[in-house]
Amino acid sequence: MPGRLAELADRAARRYDLTFVCGTEIPYADTWDRSGAADRAAFQRQVLQDLGRRRVPYIPLHGSLDERVAQVQQFLTRFTKYMNPRDLRAGAGEP
Repeated sequence: MPGRLAELADRAARRYDLTFVCGTEIPYADTWDRSGAADRAAFQRQVLQDLGRRRVPYIPLHGSLDERVAQVQQFLTRFTKYMNPRDLRAGAGEP
């Protein structure tokens, strides 16, 4: 990754209090601006690897769109700034 791009990615990694990552189970809408379903899986792996490398904790979201919205709302009602996001996952019955 070129130096300036890496610097911007590092700054973005620290910009947000919470990071949510959507699962890939919702059917893929193959539109002109996307590169195809096969690339979707590779891109998802790349995103998760990058979050791990940067040590960015994230909350995975799964299910239908409505279920994902409900999950985010549940996390946000329990979120306190400066807490460890992993504590939110543990409170939701996740390891």
